[in-house]
Amino acid sequence: MFFVQQGNYLTVPSPFSDPPMSLLAYFPAAELPVDPAQRFTDLFLTRQRWKAEEIAPFISDIVLDHKERDKLLLKYARAVTDSEGVWYTARAKYSG
Repeated sequence: MFFVQQGNYLTVPSPFSDPPMSLLAYFPAAELPVDPAQRFTDLFLTRQRWKAEEIAPFISDIVLDHKERDKLLLKYARAVTDSEGVWYTARAKYSG
């Protein structure tokens, strides 16, 4: 059995399979900056939009509880709702 700790990987679509399938890419949360502003910059440079359950593991080590997490998301991200659900996008424009 294969387990991956949350916050250490991203799922990415495989460019080599038809139909597309998801692959896991190593992305350790421990190597992200501790400063929330820098961390969100890195996260949004890696991926332009995130689902709540996708981004949560990458900010869980810098927040104490769900309330603090929600405050950080309100400060550094914008919630956008579409047919797939709620996505978080950057409040600021990042170029990388």
